[in-house]
Amino acid sequence: LPLVMAAEVAYLSVIAWNPRYRAIVDAEQTHQGAQHEKQKAQERFTVLLSQLTRERSTRFFDIKRRCETLRASMVGADATMTAVAKDQLASVDKLLWVYLKLLNTEQTLERFLGSVSDRELEAEIKVGKRHLEVLPPVGTDAMEDKKRATLEDTLQTLQARRDNVVRAQKNYEYVELELSRIENKLAGIVELAVNRQDPASLTAEVGAVAESVRATEDTIGELNMFTGLTQADLEVPEILVEPAEVTARR
Repeated sequence: LPLVMAAEVAYLSVIAWNPRYRAIVDAEQTHQGAQHEKQKAQERFTVLLSQLTRERSTRFFDIKRRCETLRASMVGADATMTAVAKDQLASVDKLLWVYLKLLNTEQTLERFLGSVSDRELEAEIKVGKRHLEVLPPVGTDAMEDKKRATLEDTLQTLQARRDNVVRAQKNYEYVELELSRIENKLAGIVELAVNRQDPASLTAEVGAVAESVRATEDTIGELNMFTGLTQADLEVPEILVEPAEVTARR
């Protein structure tokens, strides 16, 4: 028995450093890691979707339904898809994912803008400036100097808040435009596929649109203070479900 155990230990020690064995282990670990990230992405997709208002949720499902038509047009007579078609759908998934994040961003910005009034902030700034104007010159009275410091700090805070509101309003308008752009791009891609256009043209169109959303994703990243989105939201979930699953849900 000791000889057998010693032989097993020696064998395991040798195989552990075998390049082929290490490659198999590394591949398995990579696969498990990818599966874990995919699962997290799917869970995050569910969370973001559940947070949408009914109106925005309907808007998302409307465009998703169109893209499911796209998927159906890519399935061959033998119920399989080519590698090119799968790549195209992966890019469409990315567009849908960005679209969903934009809907959440728009919703968050809308709530923020509804919770603060630009006019009220401007009015408070004017009042603070008037109070500063009536104070005696610096160095005249210690208590008055303290009042001045407090008022100046308050004015800086109010101005920063007002700047945030202005920036949020501009971002809100930008997000609205991006939502409309992606909707039209996805509709155009679906129409290309349904009309049986040249697959190369469809691939080029899908790729161009997917590439164009990089700037949008950067903007979403800059809005983390408003949206709560994180680095983990860069992982794209699988959104276009299998035809069998679609039928089952209906």
